[in-house]
Parts: sequence; C-alpha cells; structure tokens
Amino acid sequence: MVLQKLGVSTAWEAGSGDDALALYANHRPDAVLFDVNLPYMKGTVVLHRLLELDPDAAVVMVTSDQSGETVRATSELGAIGYLLKQLPPSRLQEALGEILAEIE
Repeated sequence: MVLQKLGVSTAWEAGSGDDALALYANHRPDAVLFDVNLPYMKGTVVLHRLLELDPDAAVVMVTSDQSGETVRATSELGAIGYLLKQLPPSRLQEALGEILAEIE
C-alpha cells in the first residue's frame, strides 16, 4: 500500500534472495527494496551480489533489524537507504518517498 500511495505502478515480489537477483536481472527496476533477514541467503549477501550485477542499482533496506552493525554493513556495501518496518506507516511512506525522489 505504501508503494501504491507513492505512485509506484509496477512492483515484483521475490520469495528469496536468488529470486530477487533473477527478477532484477530480468526487469532492471528503478529501485529495489528488501529485508536484511531473508530466507536461504542473508540480505547483505543479496545486496553484495546485486551491486556486483549492477553497481548503479538503487537498493533500500526495509527491515526490523535496528542493529548499528547491520545498518553500517549495508551502507558500506552500497545501500542508499535503511528504513525500519516498525515506523508508523505515514513516516515510512514519507521516508521512502524522499529516498525514491532522490533516485529520479
């Protein structure tokens, strides 16, 4: 719903890191949002592989993991944003909107 409110008309959902990488390779979306905690493969591994595939990919981590170590690791790997799932929906929408506006 947050993406729809931001005017995002097309979105794909992946069930695993491998699926996310395949979807990215096939569709090359403007932005990628995913969690640090993914089944079968850590989000940091997916982030690293995705940015190897496309160093210019705009990746935003959306997670409940508030660990400073995790935030730092994803930033150092190249994520352009880190949003917490537990933010109120209006704040999450606002923050995501700001990040997506920077991409355009």
